[in-house]
Formats: sequence, C-alpha cells, structure tokens
Amino acid sequence: MTLLLILAVFGGGGAGAACRYGAGRVVRLRDRGAFPLGAVLMNVTGCFVLGFLLGALGLLQHGTPLLATVLATAFLGGCTTGGVYAVEGVLLHRGGSRRVAEVSTVGGGAGRACRGRRGGPRGAGMSGGRNDRGKRGKQCAVLLLLTVVGAAVLVRAAHPAPSPVLMTIPLHLTAHAEVDVALDARRSRLFIVNAGVVRTFDTRMGTLVHSVGTGTTYTQEMGGPAPALDEGAGRVVVANLVDDTVTVIDATSGRVRRVIHVGVGRQPDAVALDGRTGRVVVGSTADWTLTLLDVRTGVRLRTRTLGVGDLPGQLAVDARSGHTFVASSDGRVSTFVTPAGRLPRGVVPDLSSPIMGLAVDGRARRVLGLVEARPDIVVLDARTGAWVRTVTVGWSPDGIAVDARTGRAFVTDVDAGVVHVLGTGRGRLLRTVPVGASPLVAVDTARGRAFAVSDAGLSVLDARSGRLLRMLALPLTARAIAVDGRVGRVFVVSGGAWRPPDPWTWLPSAVRRWLPLPSPPLHTRPTLLYVLDERRL
Repeated sequence: MTLLLILAVFGGGGAGAACRYGAGRVVRLRDRGAFPLGAVLMNVTGCFVLGFLLGALGLLQHGTPLLATVLATAFLGGCTTGGVYAVEGVLLHRGGSRRVAEVSTVGGGAGRACRGRRGGPRGAGMSGGRNDRGKRGKQCAVLLLLTVVGAAVLVRAAHPAPSPVLMTIPLHLTAHAEVDVALDARRSRLFIVNAGVVRTFDTRMGTLVHSVGTGTTYTQEMGGPAPALDEGAGRVVVANLVDDTVTVIDATSGRVRRVIHVGVGRQPDAVALDGRTGRVVVGSTADWTLTLLDVRTGVRLRTRTLGVGDLPGQLAVDARSGHTFVASSDGRVSTFVTPAGRLPRGVVPDLSSPIMGLAVDGRARRVLGLVEARPDIVVLDARTGAWVRTVTVGWSPDGIAVDARTGRAFVTDVDAGVVHVLGTGRGRLLRTVPVGASPLVAVDTARGRAFAVSDAGLSVLDARSGRLLRMLALPLTARAIAVDGRVGRVFVVSGGAWRPPDPWTWLPSAVRRWLPLPSPPLHTRPTLLYVLDERRL
C-alpha cells in the first residue's frame, strides 16, 4: 500500500459521498414522500455501474489495480454505502413511518421497496395515498428493471462466454517454408508437413505423437508436395522431390513404414492416393511422367509419359470411379485410370494457363480446376472428362475445398480477400463472402460448416447457403487449416512473417501514389497451432 493509493482512495471516496449527497438532495426536492427514494436510486445505479465497470476492466486488461481501486472501491463505494439505509431508517422510524422504515432498512433494494403500500406519513389524505401508491408502483417497476439489468451485467462480467480457443501449441517450423496438413479423423491424427519433416499430433489430447524426417522436399526455404492420406488403411504418403522417393507413414504412430524409390532424377512433385486399390499416382516434373506405385508392397507398377514439356502439377482422385485427374502445366487436364494405369482420354481445351488447384465432388461427378493468373474456374465431368463450364470469379482464385454432402465448393480469393461459393452440380456462382486478406478454407461435412481463416480472424460459413454465421477476431497469420468433424475441433497453423494493416487506406489511391507514406514494418510471429472448439464458434 502506497501513499498515492491512500490519497486516491481518500479523494475517490469523498467524491462519491458528495455525489450521493447531491443526488439525494435533488431527488428529495422533487419527491417529498417519506420513502428514501434517493438512497435506493443511488445504490441501484451504483451497483449497475460497478458491475459494468469491473467487467470492462477485467475484459480489457488485468493489472490495473489503481484504476479499479479508485473507481470501484472509492468512488462507487462512496456512492453506494449501506450506512445510508440505517440513517434513513432511524429517521423514518422517529418520524412515525414504521412500515416504510422497515421496508427501507430490511429490504435495502428495489424488490423489497415494492412492499411499501403507504407513500406518505400518517395523516395523509385518501386521494393522496392513491396517487402516492400509483407513483410508488411505477418507481418500483423502474428500480426492479435496473436491478435485473445490473445483476445480468454483473453475472456476465463475472462469467464471460467461454473462449473457443482450447489451447495453443508451439511449433518449431521453418519460417519461410510452406506448410501442408492432412487430417485422419478416424484415428484423431493431424499431420503437419514442413521442410521435409512430418509432425503427427493427437487431435483429442493436443499432444505431439511423433516427428520424422522424410527427406528433402525442395529446399529448406520452400515447401513440397501436399501429403496424400488413406484413412481406410491408415497411411500417409509424402513425395520427396530432391531425393526421388516417396515415404509411406503409419497414421497411428507417425513412424515410417517404407520408402519407395520412384526413379533417379524424376523429381516427384505431386502425389495422389486411391484408397480402394492402395495405389499411388506420382507426377514427376523432370521427365513429364506419371508413375503408379503399390504402397502395400512398395512395388513400382508402371510409368506413363504425358508429353514433352507437359508437367503434371496437380493430381486429384475420384474415389467412385478410381480415376485420377492430372492438371498439366500447359493448361490441360487428363484422366488417368488408376487401376489399369493408362491414359484413355480426357483433354480439356487448351486454357493457355496452368491449373493450380484441383478438387473432385464425387456425388455430383464434377471436377473443379483453378486457372492460374486468371479469374476462372473450370468445371469438368468426372465420368467423361469433358468440359462443362468455365465460371469467372473475383481476381485470383487460390484455394478450394468441396463439401460433397451439400454440393458446394468454397474457393478462396487471395487478392480480394473473399470466399466464392459455387454449386458443383451446375457450376454456378452462388455467393461471395468477404472474410479478410489471404484466406484459407476447410469444410466440416458432418456439421455442415465451412471455416475460412485470414489475417482478420476466423469466419464461420453455412455449408449449404454460404451465409456468414460468425466472424471471430484472432491474431492469426494463417498458413494451414484443418477440421476434425468427429471431435468438433478446428486446427489452424499460424505464424511467420506478418505485416500489420496499412494505416493509409483511408486516403485516395492517387494521394497514396504520390506521397512517400511509410509502410508498416514486417513482423515475425511465433508459429503456433491453434486448437479451437467448433461448438463455441
């Protein structure tokens, strides 16, 4: 206890007592009844403000003892002291208003004040008593309402809504390398691939199960091909570009089962897995080939050549037909029959731009491809490989997630900061939802929700209508997102380089172009794995 604190409490208490006295005098001049309305009004109002103030201080910042002591203990304590009830009760008892004194002293609040039936002293006329009773009833109703509101605010401040963030787990990832994730909901496993290292996490406990190096993907400053997951057999397949190998990892333990050599100098750049047959299609950028592997035996079955300069950049598997769709660097999409290992058909008209993302809707039998450097999405027939439609959206579609139950595709636009919602059956644009800069998206098919994470926070969308349900502000620099519908949790990998929002966006673009305005500095946030409870979102 310091001298400054003592003086602050002394001054705050005196100011509160003076305010209580002044307010009591003002009420007494307007209401000359026997009931101490001024004292009750000051106590109810002071309790309401006290609850709101303590809740605000607790939510804004912990560690403001001086401000909380001066405002709450001193000032509001002086305004709402209980000794006023005792003094008013004694004065009323001496003046003959025993019933009113009993109500004021024993009740001490608006609820007991409603029991007072006489508004004035003995000897008041019958008509004056009726008027006073009506006036007292209205005043009691108002005071009861204020008491209920104040109690609700106090309870809300003391018990705020639970945070959706269950835990944050530190991750020691390479800052400038890409991060890819795969989720095995059946075994409650989350796999995070970064710079040639696969980390396996238990999604129920939030603990690291195992960490294993699989080889060199690109370099230590770049990412690698996204992993392929087989939930039925419990396998994760990772392609290692520089090592010319494919690593098969056990989904339960996170340990390496086997390493399969694709071929010297082939540089596997894309991988897709057919869970029904246990076969993996590997796309190689060095010799423009597709290699078919059997992950159960580790045998290389056959190799097919696409064509000179035809680099297989993206792969996607249709589980129903067993076809693998191959997006080439020259803007073509080919159909690869996985069991037979042949290329029977399926060349889309030349788009003159490579396709940077593929997704398959097995129910609607549609394949969607994102065209690089163009605001177009190509819709294909999964049965025939024929072109169906080209949908033009926003500026630069970057990522895609498909909900087969609702027949919806969610496409992120990195420049516009929006999510485009498409109907996969007809290939129509249904809705565009702003979510913030650099969004990533994932879908929970069990609960019918889509989650978009961006620099602005986490947005929750309805998976059928695409309507924005809620936006939660979180300090995120999103690098990957995954959803486990079985346990109802959302996993967000955040961290790395981050630049605050530009404070000069309110100026016209012409002014910002000519003025030498400083840009916000680049910051580095620690890499964390956020585990969020989907039921609290």
